[in-house]
Amino acid sequence: MLKKLRSKVKTYLPWLATVIILLIVVNTRQKVILLRMDNQNNWWPTSKTAVTSLLKYHVTPKTSKLRHWSNIDQENYYFKTPVTFPVDVRGSKSEKLQFALSKASHKVTILLWYAPFSRKYNREVNAKECGACEITYDRKKINQSSTRAVVFHFSELAIDTMPSSRNRHQYYVWWSEESPNSLFEVRNLHLGQYNNVFNLTMTYRRDSDIYAPYGTAENSYRYLLKDGTDRQDKKELFAVARKKKKFAMWITSSCGTRRGANKRMRFVKILTQRGLKLDKFGSCFSAPYIGPDKMENFIKNYKFYLAFENVENCKDYVSEKFFTNALMYGAVPVVYGARKSDYDAVAPPKSYIYAKDFTVDELVAYMNYLDTNTTAYLEYFHWRTLPMDKMPNYGRKTKWCQLCRMLYGIDVDTSPPLNLSDLISGTQAYGFSPRPRVVPSIREWFYGQESEECLSG
Repeated sequence: MLKKLRSKVKTYLPWLATVIILLIVVNTRQKVILLRMDNQNNWWPTSKTAVTSLLKYHVTPKTSKLRHWSNIDQENYYFKTPVTFPVDVRGSKSEKLQFALSKASHKVTILLWYAPFSRKYNREVNAKECGACEITYDRKKINQSSTRAVVFHFSELAIDTMPSSRNRHQYYVWWSEESPNSLFEVRNLHLGQYNNVFNLTMTYRRDSDIYAPYGTAENSYRYLLKDGTDRQDKKELFAVARKKKKFAMWITSSCGTRRGANKRMRFVKILTQRGLKLDKFGSCFSAPYIGPDKMENFIKNYKFYLAFENVENCKDYVSEKFFTNALMYGAVPVVYGARKSDYDAVAPPKSYIYAKDFTVDELVAYMNYLDTNTTAYLEYFHWRTLPMDKMPNYGRKTKWCQLCRMLYGIDVDTSPPLNLSDLISGTQAYGFSPRPRVVPSIREWFYGQESEECLSG
């Protein structure tokens, strides 16, 4: 009899202990999820009850492999009760957007978990255009209910330094403004350990969840229209051209240590050998240093600026060399790096010279021709006479503004929108998808679509 009793106790004791533990934890609102390991060393909830509880409570796993959710089923990956944001407004898209923004007034926090390259810059958004969002580096706010997004910069990212537990009301955002070559070849970051960890990507690529380009045609155009006008006329452009007394310039501090930079350096060397009149600046050359405060006044005296990237054929990789150094500062960009279709997607109409459209000799001859023909040269400035809404991606908010809007359920800047109902109806997205996005593989998304030229430099 005693043996049978002992046998029953051994059988039911683990289950009884489990029930008691769960009851205790539920009462303290700190839910513990039971996990088991499968034959591939993946951890999964042990029962449907545990799976359901994943939707309601925080999980405090005990190993770095578990605490970042790298192996949790996507259906149970994210808190399914969205931030409440009802929008029911009839009228134009603009009216709906303005109404939605007027309601986006309770402060939401965006937490930058790492300071990019150890530099803490002040980042703010315009509440009227983006919603009321605070952007902070204060990790003490990680468990606050107002903290709706945690942004992880690629350079500092490491499993062991991420938060020790995950809050279900937060988006995890993977952020990089560097090229795939910079991460893969130079820094040897393979990113395979972050499968199913992040909800959103934030990069310069147009297919990112959060579009974070180095610049936009609209911003460059607005910068040029400092006098408040909506466009420039031909007389102004002729005046701009007459002031340009110098031919072409290039600034670089990447002297060929990477394959892409080395290839770029060889290309420029051939151009100059074939007769290109080029003034070269930067640490690669024995030339005066041009500080950021002096760069605009320096560049605007030149007709052409070589906006040459140090990587080739990386999807959408168009840097500040194009948007700021050339377009904003008033020179015609001669571009090399991305595919022409990528430039066309973001550049003002007929605003740049694509180097690969020519042989070396043809490119030098064409630039010399434009130097002697003001009318032909000014065709590359014609875009500055167009209405602002003719600029690519006009009105699309980017970076922190777009992320802030999204946290309020205003998903009008993503292409295509993330909201599933939006994809079905074709209307602008307001509210939240019933199943928020999870990035299955950052590695595959960021590297998998790139060519060998891009990854190897």
